[in-house]
Amino acid sequence: MADESGSLGIRHVARRTGLSQHTIRAWERRYSALVPGRSGTNRRLYSESDIEKLTLLRRAVDAGHPIGNVAHLSDTELVRLLSRPGTARRETPGAPPASPLGEIATPAVGECLRAVQALDGAALRNSLTRHAATLGFAALTEQVLLPFLTLVGELWQDGELTIAHEHLATAAVRTTLGQILDAFQPPAHAPRLIVTTPADQMHELGALVGAVTAAGAGWRALYLGPNMPAAEIARAVQDANAHAVALGVGHTPGAARLFEELARLRDALKPEIPVLIGGRFAAENREALRAGGLCAVADLAEFRRELDALVTA
Repeated sequence: MADESGSLGIRHVARRTGLSQHTIRAWERRYSALVPGRSGTNRRLYSESDIEKLTLLRRAVDAGHPIGNVAHLSDTELVRLLSRPGTARRETPGAPPASPLGEIATPAVGECLRAVQALDGAALRNSLTRHAATLGFAALTEQVLLPFLTLVGELWQDGELTIAHEHLATAAVRTTLGQILDAFQPPAHAPRLIVTTPADQMHELGALVGAVTAAGAGWRALYLGPNMPAAEIARAVQDANAHAVALGVGHTPGAARLFEELARLRDALKPEIPVLIGGRFAAENREALRAGGLCAVADLAEFRRELDALVTA
């Protein structure tokens, strides 16, 4: 349905182009195939020219051209490509239809998403538990948890999932991560790591992932939950005789206040206690964090390397 400006929502575009909504998003995000407009509530809005471009791209992909090779082409170039002899739509008799989740979701992610769409928390928890048992934590995180949460966030942002769906997904992932963390039994002499999020940071899943990652690397990860003031983190480090601190920090508009809070934490700790920062904020402020005596980690692999280096130092 078009808005007052004549722009169209993603559902209408999906019907017109024959592409799934998820594939459209993937082509935008991964390949910059087009840049849709945005409504006042941040929903994607498309023009007729966007629909034409997506239709041409679908035809090119159907003809065997990888989307990465054609996403940057103009409409004129796509028409010229499709008009070449031998460029015709490929049809495979009896082939199953494309996944309704497009190219950004594995079967495991699709299974989890269907449970969320049905608001079936038990099915979602069972699915996550089963995949945790068969994949192991590292593969579960990279192949299921992070793609699943990203997809849920995008669908919620676009209005295709409600806040109830998003909360159910978050709660199930939190429960799964908590169960995995509880299953680790590090030796008594294992180094101790305090894991939390700073004051006013309520999104805890990144920190929970960090805690489980640390436990898998042989640390005794003491997860304190989210939203911990600097003074309380420092007190926990002292009481637990911890060797390091790990903080999960998402993107935040209040960067100046967060830097002040991190500075208070750094000042409250002994110089030899490292503070590792992960999440979007760390990736966006790597140099500034380093200048403040903090260690920014870009991903879980770098986090594991930093933990290993602390043990062997």
